[in-house]
Amino acid sequence: MQQVATNRDSVELRQPIDLPRTQQVEDFTVTLEKCEGRSSVVTCKLAVKNNGPECGFNITSDQSILVDDLGRAVNGLWAKMDNAVEVTAGSRMLRGASLPASLTFGYVSENATKVTRLIIKLSLTVPRPVRLLEFRNIPLEATPADPTPTPAKAATLTKGASRSR
Repeated sequence: MQQVATNRDSVELRQPIDLPRTQQVEDFTVTLEKCEGRSSVVTCKLAVKNNGPECGFNITSDQSILVDDLGRAVNGLWAKMDNAVEVTAGSRMLRGASLPASLTFGYVSENATKVTRLIIKLSLTVPRPVRLLEFRNIPLEATPADPTPTPAKAATLTKGASRSR
């Protein structure tokens, strides 16, 4: 007798599904470069290239979703593109132009080791509809510590060193 999957916890539905790290959305190529984080804040870095005519491209953070491997789902805090940091960041892109972009999420599980699902809401110049990009099973890289302390950090380190003598 053949078994039929009847609920969401079936083995077939729990298997990881890998989706390509580079995806095409109309005339745009979007590449997920990496997701990195420290504590409960994760930033996913993207590269966006316009392969078609000049067009606007926007990423909406508060309607983008990250699900970590511990099951926590969070919405984005902000998006960054072409030096604009906002809830919705975007740029008018010329044919052939490439720009870095990123989405930052807060309240991610501190012990998470990967992003199991990343859904990015983006929109192109009107009248084109909103699009959703989905990526899965992205390793979560640790954000490297800043090797050059700020003046405030340096003062704190100096005070701590003088106390220990």
